[in-house]
Amino acid sequence: MMFVHLKHVVMVVLAITAINCRIVADHPGSNSLTTETVATTPHAAVPAAELDTSGNQDPIVTSSTSTTVPSTTTTTSTTTTTEPSTTPSTSTTTTEATTSTTTTSSTSTTTVPTTTTTLIPPTNELGCYNAAPELCHNRTSECECSPDPLIPGAMYCCNVTDINKAIACASNGGGSEGTSWRYIHMRNVTVRELVLNVSNRYIKTLLSVSFTDGSIQKISTSFTRFSSPVCFNISNNNISEIEPRALKELRNLKSLDISHNNLSTIPSMGANLTLDIRGNSGMLCKSLLESLKEGIKFIDETSTFCLTNRTFNWFDSTDFIPLPQLLLSQRIQNDCPTNCTCALERLNFDLNNTDRKTFTAQVDCSGLGLMDFPEHLPPDTVTLNVSNNNITSLKALIGKSYSTVHRLYADNNQITSLSDLEGTDFISRFTVFSIRWNKLKTIQTYQFRSSLDLGSYMFLEGNPMTCDCTAAKNLKNWLLSKKAQVFDHDMIYCEGNTHLSKVVQIQESKLCQSQHDWTDYIYYLIATEIILLIALIGKVSYDYWVFKTAGYLPWPANKMPKLPCDCLCE
Repeated sequence: MMFVHLKHVVMVVLAITAINCRIVADHPGSNSLTTETVATTPHAAVPAAELDTSGNQDPIVTSSTSTTVPSTTTTTSTTTTTEPSTTPSTSTTTTEATTSTTTTSSTSTTTVPTTTTTLIPPTNELGCYNAAPELCHNRTSECECSPDPLIPGAMYCCNVTDINKAIACASNGGGSEGTSWRYIHMRNVTVRELVLNVSNRYIKTLLSVSFTDGSIQKISTSFTRFSSPVCFNISNNNISEIEPRALKELRNLKSLDISHNNLSTIPSMGANLTLDIRGNSGMLCKSLLESLKEGIKFIDETSTFCLTNRTFNWFDSTDFIPLPQLLLSQRIQNDCPTNCTCALERLNFDLNNTDRKTFTAQVDCSGLGLMDFPEHLPPDTVTLNVSNNNITSLKALIGKSYSTVHRLYADNNQITSLSDLEGTDFISRFTVFSIRWNKLKTIQTYQFRSSLDLGSYMFLEGNPMTCDCTAAKNLKNWLLSKKAQVFDHDMIYCEGNTHLSKVVQIQESKLCQSQHDWTDYIYYLIATEIILLIALIGKVSYDYWVFKTAGYLPWPANKMPKLPCDCLCE
């Protein structure tokens, strides 16, 4: 018995399919029947107010199916809304506006959920319409524009040479006036200049306007007031110029696509919209920065690049920088010290990933009369200029904010010593250290023995050095050994008048001699006394020997006057 019921069910389903195919064949202008039981292609819903209200809209076919597992009772129900017609069929009842078929078998039932699909425009969340490229390949109409076979109120155009004529041809041929259209997409528009106010009578009330894959080079004039477009797409053309206020009156604009053109700047428009500028090789970073301040959101930021060399003139080459890196510039400005000037400085290439480029920052606080270094610096600050101030100490370089500083310019200050840098990371990482025209009197050369290598440079001109024996032994030799790193080594003079010798010319033999005093001759005196004492002892011994043997005293003892004690000896 169960097999009999299944056989009836199959026959009924085949009959319904045949009816639906006949209905679609009788009404080619209407949308095709769609039946889905598991999943449907998601589309954004179109408000009822956006559909054609002229009464000429083709009917929309809605199909719903509910299927029951055949082990119990199976119920199949199909409802089709169409023009009045009657189609005879077995087990089918047709009324003036409704065709329905029902097959029921008794036993327990298990029903699969019903799914209903309604054809709507394939728009994104903003309601933008983009016709499928295949429509142009399969077009058979004599007009350049044709109604979209699936999207009510949508028109697609191919190889357009005159926008107004193309739209009028489709409107007259389709029996609809231009005001009924809500979406339009024109491909390969072969006009050099797009004049928006001329075409305004057609596009003013449209919700989505697209001119893509054409040869448009310029957009002149502008939309008139109260224009309705929410989406405007002019991608894949040769546009190099857009009239500054061309889009200013699009108060409802939410999506703008100007990708793959030859633009260098972004046109003026309202805030809080989505913008696609990919593929514009001449787009300037300055223009992007201005747009970021207005709150514009960019599509695919990592694939959005801008040109640096015309904006950042210290670059020697042309580089295309991803948009996220420009966001760093705003952060730099927010963290910039008071009264100082902060800017993006250069590209920093990751050696492990050569495609990854990041910016570093430079901070200029010169000539502000500062008594000390700024307390905080922007992240990734590599270059700091504090020249022409009254700074007396370098202790601030120990701070965390200065951990990325590699180039320091501290000329024309009151710095007296470099001892504050002893043991700091700055000594081992700096690439430029300029401390000219300060008050340094000596250099602790041992601090730079392992740090001042090729690629690191130091400037010391104008510091009055103390030229003593220590300078002659250490500082002079250090400067001569680091000539390649201390470019101004021969411009460092000894303390005092400028006519004094250069440090590299002082002579150790002159500066390292000590002053003489009487103690320098004490050894000679002692030696002389010893010699005289020995001679005296020898003479006395000789005289005594002569006196004993000859009985007389030799000279000069015999010439010496007698003393009172001599009588006692006699």
